[in-house]
Amino acid sequence: MYAAEVGGQHLTFEVAGVYRRNMIIRDRQTRSLWQHATGEALMGPLQGLRLIAVGGEQSSWSSWRGMHPQTTLAIEPPPKRGRHPGVIPRPRLIHLLETLPPSMALPGQSNDRRLDMHEEVIGVDLDGFAKAYPLDTLRTRGIANDTLGQQAISLLYDADADEVTALCRQVDDTDVTVRYEHGDLIAADGDMRWTRFGIPLSAETSALRRLRVQRQWWLGWSEFHPNSDVYEQGS
Repeated sequence: MYAAEVGGQHLTFEVAGVYRRNMIIRDRQTRSLWQHATGEALMGPLQGLRLIAVGGEQSSWSSWRGMHPQTTLAIEPPPKRGRHPGVIPRPRLIHLLETLPPSMALPGQSNDRRLDMHEEVIGVDLDGFAKAYPLDTLRTRGIANDTLGQQAISLLYDADADEVTALCRQVDDTDVTVRYEHGDLIAADGDMRWTRFGIPLSAETSALRRLRVQRQWWLGWSEFHPNSDVYEQGS
């Protein structure tokens, strides 16, 4: 998810096609083409600029509505004259993304087989280090305590919301060992507790920094993070 503004100009987008096995969008104001995975303008007057990534969550509707009862709901409008906007109709685009042969890769593109190309992963990119966490592993374990680069992090899976949250588990420059129980994150000594979003449950506890995650197929993550590590269960 990106902020739809560049240099003070508000942009609106439409689907234009597929490049590097990823959606290409086009802004209607300058007709520049943007790579969805990176937010980079590939062609047009804004070539070389990048959209600013903003936070977003993939969650169940019931869980989201429970936390945000006054939320505004965005509903896709019906297609005009039976056709969705953009060069490629949406059903056709989805079909291309789902059926494109995993072996199809242009020079310089990833064809990394460490995981199945359509395995769903949670990708974290932090301070120049990238790692993919298989979603099935997180569903089984509930929590993955790990180190990415120089940062101690935790990924938490909430089954009710079908949602993954990533947090930096550092308090006052000290890495904290944590466990995940009944929807709360708890320090190993039991003295500190947080919600799964890193919000402290007592005035004496510091908040944990929340990290941006990307939930996508391994095919898409490895395409744009060719040096990514892969989290292994038991590590």
